[in-house]
Amino acid sequence: MSRVRLLAAASAAVIVAGSGAAIARSVGGGEAHAPAIGIPSAEFWSHRLFPAQTLGDREAADTDADAGEAMSPIGNVLYQGNTDQRFLKLTRQAAKLHSTGGAWKNAGPFGGVRDIAGVGSGAELLGKVGGIGTAMTADPNDKSGNTVYLGTIGGLYKTTNGGRTVHNITEGKIPREAVGAIAVDPHNPKVLVLGTGVSIFTLSDDAAGTGVYVSRNGGKTWTRPRHNTHGYGVNAVAIDPSNGTILVGTTYGLWRSTDRGHSFHRVLLPDHARYGLGNWVPSIAINPFKPSEVTVDVGYAFGKKSYGGHVVAPGNGLYRSENYGRTFSYMPSNSQLTQPLASKDPLGRISLSYSTVQDGGQGVLWALVQDAGRAAGQHLTVDNPVLPIPVDGNTELTGLFRSNDDGKTWALQADSQTLTTTLGSTTAAALYPLSYSEGVQASYNNWVLADGKDPNRVYLGLEEAFTGEYHGATNTNARLGTTFAPVEKYADICGFLTYFNTIPNSNGVSCPSVVPEYGKGTTHPDQHSAAIAVTPNGERLYSGNDGGWWAQNAHSVTDQTGVAYQGFDNSSWTSLNAPATVLPWDVTRLQDGSYLLALQDNGVAHVMPNGRSYQVCGGDGVYVFPGANAHSYYCGIDGQTILATTDDFKHTINVTPADNATGATFLSPWWVDRSNPNHLIAAAGNVDETTAGMNSNTYDPTEEELLTSTWKTVFTPGKAPNGTWDSSAVFTQGKVSYVAFCSLCRPSLATGSAATPQVVIPKIATNIKPHCTSAPASSKCWHMAASKGLPHEQISEIQVDPKNPETIYVGFRQMIVMGASDKINGPEKVMVSHDGGNTFHNLTGNMPITDVHRLILRAGHLYAATDVGVFTSKAGSKHWLRLGKGLPEVTFRSMALSLDGKHLVLGAYGRGVWDYTFRH
Repeated sequence: MSRVRLLAAASAAVIVAGSGAAIARSVGGGEAHAPAIGIPSAEFWSHRLFPAQTLGDREAADTDADAGEAMSPIGNVLYQGNTDQRFLKLTRQAAKLHSTGGAWKNAGPFGGVRDIAGVGSGAELLGKVGGIGTAMTADPNDKSGNTVYLGTIGGLYKTTNGGRTVHNITEGKIPREAVGAIAVDPHNPKVLVLGTGVSIFTLSDDAAGTGVYVSRNGGKTWTRPRHNTHGYGVNAVAIDPSNGTILVGTTYGLWRSTDRGHSFHRVLLPDHARYGLGNWVPSIAINPFKPSEVTVDVGYAFGKKSYGGHVVAPGNGLYRSENYGRTFSYMPSNSQLTQPLASKDPLGRISLSYSTVQDGGQGVLWALVQDAGRAAGQHLTVDNPVLPIPVDGNTELTGLFRSNDDGKTWALQADSQTLTTTLGSTTAAALYPLSYSEGVQASYNNWVLADGKDPNRVYLGLEEAFTGEYHGATNTNARLGTTFAPVEKYADICGFLTYFNTIPNSNGVSCPSVVPEYGKGTTHPDQHSAAIAVTPNGERLYSGNDGGWWAQNAHSVTDQTGVAYQGFDNSSWTSLNAPATVLPWDVTRLQDGSYLLALQDNGVAHVMPNGRSYQVCGGDGVYVFPGANAHSYYCGIDGQTILATTDDFKHTINVTPADNATGATFLSPWWVDRSNPNHLIAAAGNVDETTAGMNSNTYDPTEEELLTSTWKTVFTPGKAPNGTWDSSAVFTQGKVSYVAFCSLCRPSLATGSAATPQVVIPKIATNIKPHCTSAPASSKCWHMAASKGLPHEQISEIQVDPKNPETIYVGFRQMIVMGASDKINGPEKVMVSHDGGNTFHNLTGNMPITDVHRLILRAGHLYAATDVGVFTSKAGSKHWLRLGKGLPEVTFRSMALSLDGKHLVLGAYGRGVWDYTFRH
């Protein structure tokens, strides 16, 4: 998720790289994590997709959208967007369009993306990584521990041999493949309950779902119950082992089925939330020794943060049912889930896990608690001549708590400070001084799991994963009763901090052998899911993080928690990432037929024509472009940091614009001229250009201090209508340049602007002007076009007619995690201007009204990559067709045309890179 890079020791410059999370709010914050969560629209409520809050069980209504009283709006705006019903409708619309063209080919990467020492950031020594491991569960009916279900944004996978082989069991069977939760019936291994949609408050990892699906034949086929759950994403699924009752936690409440998944209805939680997101349920725990007792968490990550003058979630905390989930009450012991260093609003997202051990485990319940107040910005800072320093290391963690009396009382067992002292933890060793302490992303990565054999052992996942052993409150060696050791650390600490070029002509140096605790490899940071299986020979731990899926058999371990016990460590993991599951934020095809994929939290992968791959550019990949040849190309990480290479990233060249500090945010765009790889344009609060390519910047011999730069600011817009200017799309080729400015670029809960999406104002700037001759890297002719007719959305792509530079085509996206009302933001998704951006006309036509992430113009035809498919039309037409066959049911965030124009390269989010070859 977040990746810290110490780029310039002399100036102590720290780049916060993480498609999901900002490291330090005091120093700006990351685009993708700054929460852009919306609240459903008035249209959503008028259609009554949200059921009534009624006590106890309520029979399902006659329609799929349960009837009942709608919840109150916030102000005059309700955000809906990408809820289950809307996306179900969109996918159906997409499927009904006629298709044209041949088949798409999945080009990988297969076998995981490798770290190669001396290439890119390979000194981090991460394993063979894949896409985010969102959810997993082991089949309790398989006593070998080999049958496990593994979820990702690209589908649900199954293994029956402990992960040696895995295969997709949702491909072509459900309309949205993003997996938020999965459960297996404890008494019937063929009954699976799948919750779609991933909702963890990020632009980079959230994915809209379409509700719950049930399989009764082990995943061969799936059905969608008509009376379904509702919500943008499913967070948790639990099946009662005593009677088969199914409980589902979503972004919009708790749902229950008493007929084994044939229908679902909503259960009231007395949380006093007037608004949908205040019913966010991330965790469900059924007492294994008393199944009638169910505990759930209402855990909206920002708690009592005010939105438009209203509190979204006044009732965060744990709720307990004693009647199999029919009714719930607020647990009095919630008041104990805090500690002296917590904020005034300490209850955010909470993960729960019961011990299942008969002897000594009854009544043992663990809770990993995220601090909602800190997530909302309540950090104590100390003034510093350079920048404010948060004394809590920017953590969002309240702590890990243990109850030995089934939740009546709680005792703190770990917090950010205690985990920081853990020997071997990367965040403890190096990142706390950089305002990145353990739990800094506790609203994003957060799980806890009780051991299957030892009632005192626990595992927890934050940025790193730990194991802990409870020794009792009187243990003098443990401040809080439990000692901890890391089992999945962040990275090789030396390679992580020295990438890139801090040591001249080096892409990072791994730790020497004399510091083994902080050297060596690991899986990947940012932990999201885990499952433990009891096997005939002990236990097996399965883990899911931003780098995919992993497994490890228990073996003899000696660490801070114990001596020669059967457990797990950092160095014994096996990668299960054989399928193509990575999340491409940008893609391109190189001259030799290989591909570059800018990946969420996995740098940039260089994918060979045979599908094998390796990492060539570290951090969070954002943009990639070809250079002069297949070994000479550009990649970029967040904050408009532009990197280049002439030798396939054995060495790194820093091409970052000299003044990119003028408002550059996480996704501020840049572009390489397809006709001249030395001509680059970059835009944020202004527009910069260079025609010197990889020779644009000159550094001192240490490669740390910038001496000269050929980057030139060619345009600075006037006063922004709302806040400051940023940019969302750029285009340059020869003398022609266009930039899409926006202010704001997207509404968000973090800024409070989600209440007024009309504040999103897009504008077009260009150097195409009547009676004016433009030139590359020249300020001549630049101006802000009138931009009449544009909706309140950001422009995602600009394409220019090669025969007429005044004709441009633009795509639009809301870039709001939960979408917004088309009536408020505007339904336009593709538009055209024939006068250089002064006036625009709608070309959306019959295309599904959903985000267009990329737009390509080729040979008089447009190609649009969207949330629900890839579509094509004749340029200027409103009639769209589906392009090609064989694509998965995921979001398509990126697309590029090969330099020779023969291939359309597509980034399928959660399913890797796909290639379409044009017949002519």
